[in-house]
Amino acid sequence: MYTCPMHPEIERAESGRCPKCGMQLVLKSETKKSTPMHDERGLVIGLVALILGLGIGYFAGAGTNDTSKAPVASHQMPDGSMMKGTDMGTAMSGMMMGLEGKTGDALDEVFLDEMIVHHQGAIEMAQMLLQGTKRPELIKLGNDIITAQTGEIEMMKQWRENWFGR
Repeated sequence: MYTCPMHPEIERAESGRCPKCGMQLVLKSETKKSTPMHDERGLVIGLVALILGLGIGYFAGAGTNDTSKAPVASHQMPDGSMMKGTDMGTAMSGMMMGLEGKTGDALDEVFLDEMIVHHQGAIEMAQMLLQGTKRPELIKLGNDIITAQTGEIEMMKQWRENWFGR
């Protein structure tokens, strides 16, 4: 029996895609319930990847000032406004600015808000990838991103509810 990692109520006798989200269905026996330890490990891995990506992007872009041909990126902030920049580094810098000068609960709450939005963007990108790629490696990566980051979003939303009542 096959099921969708995001919609476990969807069950099919044969492999295919979820009618709700388009994710590749997986064998039901391969789906596993997340444990708190598993979720925390995934969050730590995600944070390390984010920090490495920011560092590499910073150093790779050092000394380049010509942004005339760079695509314009946008990012939806937690308040619903759109932040625009000439590249994703600018967008990420804007996300990081919300953390500056904050400590304790204020830092924790803004961090959760920003990471939820960041993960939602990654899920949207992965869903777009799944609609257009035929490469099995990218299909697997897209599905893995959707599964992992959906779980992390739910975990962060639960923490936000528990800690900040929202």
